[in-house]
Amino acid sequence: MYPASVADVVKKHAQGDHSTLQQYSPDPDAAVPYYRMGVRELRLPGDRGKKMYGTKVPLFNLHYDHMHFVGSEGRNFGLTGSGEFSESAEDLKKYQVEAPKYRKEYIDRARIDVAQEREKNKWDTALNQNFIPPVYDAVVHNCQHYFAEVLQQAQKYETREKPLMLP
Repeated sequence: MYPASVADVVKKHAQGDHSTLQQYSPDPDAAVPYYRMGVRELRLPGDRGKKMYGTKVPLFNLHYDHMHFVGSEGRNFGLTGSGEFSESAEDLKKYQVEAPKYRKEYIDRARIDVAQEREKNKWDTALNQNFIPPVYDAVVHNCQHYFAEVLQQAQKYETREKPLMLP
């Protein structure tokens, strides 16, 4: 695991470069289903996304990447300005992945819990004018923050016998 918390994987990724990334390929016969961190260039006008891909965002622990959960069997999800979404099998070919593998059952459970918390926040906003829910923001609450949020939640389910990160 990463030093302070598993969610530091996003920070670790942002502080490094893309030299250790591997091309994504499904692994449907994995003994334990898993997700990995997948990254691809941002979809920006012209070729800006391609030019900026993998470079660091000044003053923030972010890269100019879209960050996504990509599964051993091809399932996937991530966050964009319009909410959570999945990519087609063809689009998954555009992703590169970090080495760590995260137990699918924990990530799926965390995904549901994070979605329920977001829904609760909508209600809290409606009932309390002073509450400000997190909304998508390219710098302070984006796909990379969402990835870390789901990982932090998933970490709560792990046990010594069934760790979040697979060997």
